[in-house]
Amino acid sequence: MAFLFSSAQRETHQQKRDGLDESDFNLTVQLGQAAPVKAVAHLRGQSSLDCARKSYAVNLDGPTLRRLAPEAASDEFMLISMCLDDGYFRQQFANRVFREWGLFPLISEVVELVIDGVSQGAYLLVEKPKESLLAGLVEPQVILRRNFDPEGKAEDVKYPSDPEEAAAALDVYEAVTALVDTLEPNALEGALMPRVDMERHLSWLAFQSWMRNGDYVDEVYFYASAEGASGDWYFRTHSWDSDDLFSDCHHGGKHAVPDPHEIAYCVEGDLDRSILRSPGLYLRFLDRLEEMITGDLDPERVGEHLAVVRDGLFARLDSSESCGAMVEIGAGGCEELHGEIEARMEQ
Repeated sequence: MAFLFSSAQRETHQQKRDGLDESDFNLTVQLGQAAPVKAVAHLRGQSSLDCARKSYAVNLDGPTLRRLAPEAASDEFMLISMCLDDGYFRQQFANRVFREWGLFPLISEVVELVIDGVSQGAYLLVEKPKESLLAGLVEPQVILRRNFDPEGKAEDVKYPSDPEEAAAALDVYEAVTALVDTLEPNALEGALMPRVDMERHLSWLAFQSWMRNGDYVDEVYFYASAEGASGDWYFRTHSWDSDDLFSDCHHGGKHAVPDPHEIAYCVEGDLDRSILRSPGLYLRFLDRLEEMITGDLDPERVGEHLAVVRDGLFARLDSSESCGAMVEIGAGGCEELHGEIEARMEQ
């Protein structure tokens, strides 16, 4: 994928980068060998803005969908530099697993980004969550990204866009999550199961504990449609940025609710705390975790996932220019870079 600029556009782009400015700029984008198309883009990712390799959100001009990857066509997408992803594979690994489990419905693909003829290395191209979900949902009611629950920050409602409708939708979500603290522990499982896809959410939580994710409370979307005879909204989980696998619980774990059995890891979210209040949900969580450890995420299966991720990544990191652009590791060439990535995968 190539970013192409006129002289004026190049200067604007550089100003945005230097000023960590997330407002839009114009450019031309070329996908593979296709004809270049006008586009609008902006920097994205609060935590990664300071990285040398910036991440972008891109909106191609016109209503025509462009082929982005196998099974994916859109006019909007994100390019994630993976600059904070130690070894450039954690998020890809999690995306593969969650896609199999119905927790990551987006298509993602590794591409090489070239800006004005200079390789920027490997980027993860990902569909935009809101646009992709709306294209596939029947009677969508709400799409939101969870914020930092321990500090009481309101969720970021992506859909609906009307402020009053968004506020009303948020009220419904908060009424569901409030059950965690207002119901008796033994009543919680029966109340949540009809309103939330808890089986998949427990898979998501079990993954975080098995893979020791130290920062996942605000790396998740929830979306709902009106389902069933009652027409009640049924909430489903959509995983997001999973680049903190095998890390300490952030903020020293001061916001995490302790598990007396020391199994659940870094539990902070309102809905997530349900497993530590409900005996029934905790047993479901343990069952799913055991299945994971002994089956679909045992070491052999993890290795199979990582091998696919490695091959796709190395296919884009196949020249001195693309390998040299991966400044976060700072390897001397492709052989050294590949070796360092494989060593981190093996670890």
